Order: sequence, then C-alpha cells, then structure tokens
Amino acid sequence: MTFGAGQALLGQFLDLDAAVRVGRETSLRDARLCRTTRGRLVPDGGRGTVPVDHDPADCCLLMAEDPPDGTVVPIGAAFDKTWTVRNAGPVPWRGRWLTRQGAPGVAGWLQSPIRVQLGEVAPGAEAVVRVRLRAPRVDAACTAYFKITDAAGRLYFPGSQSRPLHCTINAVERDARRGGHWGA
Repeated sequence: MTFGAGQALLGQFLDLDAAVRVGRETSLRDARLCRTTRGRLVPDGGRGTVPVDHDPADCCLLMAEDPPDGTVVPIGAAFDKTWTVRNAGPVPWRGRWLTRQGAPGVAGWLQSPIRVQLGEVAPGAEAVVRVRLRAPRVDAACTAYFKITDAAGRLYFPGSQSRPLHCTINAVERDARRGGHWGA
C-alpha cells in the first residue's frame, strides 16, 4: 500500500511517533533527575531536559485555529497558520517558542520554520501564534506538528501532557474552473 507523495504521509507518521517516544522517555528521565524545591520541580544540577522554569501545573489550551484542518491549499503556496492558545496555568510564559517536531523542510511535506517565538503571556491570557507555512509542490495531504519549548528546544509539556499543535492541509493543483485562484 502506498500513501502518495513518495510515502510522505508514512514518513510524517514515523517522525511524529519518534518525537512522541522521545518526549515520553524525556518525561520518565526528568522524573528521576528532578528534586522538589519549595513545591516546584527543578532540574537536578541543570542536567534535566525540561526548561529551568518548568512547573507541573503549567497548562496550554488551544482556543482556536485558522485555517481549519483539511483546508485545500494550492501546491507550493505559502500561507499563515494561526493558533490562539490560553496560558491556563499559574506560570507566566517568557522565552517560549513554538518548535516544529520532525523535519521542517522535507520535499513532499508541509514546510515551516524550525521555530517561532511566542510573546510573553500572563496566566489566564491568550496569545495568537502565527507560523508561515508552504504547501508541498505535489498533490498531498500533509501535517506539521509543533510543541512549546524553551530556546534550547526542551519541551514545556513533555510526553503525553499535551498534544502538539498541528496544521493539516490538502495540497492540490489549482482548479482551472475557478480561474486558478485559491478560495475563489
């Protein structure tokens, strides 16, 4: 069985599966490396793989996204994906990034920057995160996955604590009946 676009969909699944496995292993390792200091988890001697300001009560909620999953995009077209997220935990977000999980520029995949910085977000506040993406140059359904990290790429919500933010589109050739215009 093939999945089109040179097995890109299968490759993306394997890439995401590997990222989730690494996150799960990281969570287990962090549980052994961390000690409690005044009720907060702190990486032991700075060797941990969670951010220094990691707090187990930290929480991110997805409030909205645009365009919605399944949107049809012309092959090769650049577009913006936005997610509105709420800081639903007790910790202000500072120095956080939305970091691509898996390869950001493989042919036949949805291309993106490796990471985009989030602004400062107070507890209870919402932020709109915008990422510039490019559809592959072949007909394909594709997905890009992102997680919130620190500047060093350490996950704020490791393992299964949070699902990644994602963008799923269907890249297709322009429809001549519509004059070749996307969304016309």
